[in-house]
Amino acid sequence: MLLFFPEECSDRENCFVAVEGLIFDSNYNWILHRRGPKCRDEQYKLEGIGGRVQIGELFVFALLREIAEEVGKTVKVKIIQILEVRRDTVFDARLNKTISWLIISYICVHLEGSFEICEPEKNLGFERIKIGEANVEELSSSSKAAYVKLTENWDEIYARIKEEREK
Repeated sequence: MLLFFPEECSDRENCFVAVEGLIFDSNYNWILHRRGPKCRDEQYKLEGIGGRVQIGELFVFALLREIAEEVGKTVKVKIIQILEVRRDTVFDARLNKTISWLIISYICVHLEGSFEICEPEKNLGFERIKIGEANVEELSSSSKAAYVKLTENWDEIYARIKEEREK
């Protein structure tokens, strides 16, 4: 099981590791946030909740930290499973260079709490979309990749989310 930085991302200046929560509400809508003007890349695109993993941090703890930082400490989610681990490459405006990311995507269920905009310069608000109905041009490159995987496996993922909700 992948828990820490893999060797392929040992170049810490040009490769970062991130976690992303693909959070689903009680109506099976995917909750995303609209990236703001102070984001390092892909401003104004829709993206899952998450962010960069700190060195030595366990991935699930990084995800829970990022969720609390981005949507508020009252929001509780249950992490169900890893959807995928993938690479993405984007231009980082802050660093003025192209960066490789290794992204660990987790399927999550929203249990309680209201989503708050905790970083208004980075988050312009939340949007909910149904799988199969997204305008993919609105999605960040990472969210596009996750959306493809979600769509391909939606029957299984839907059943897993439903099972978790009924517990």
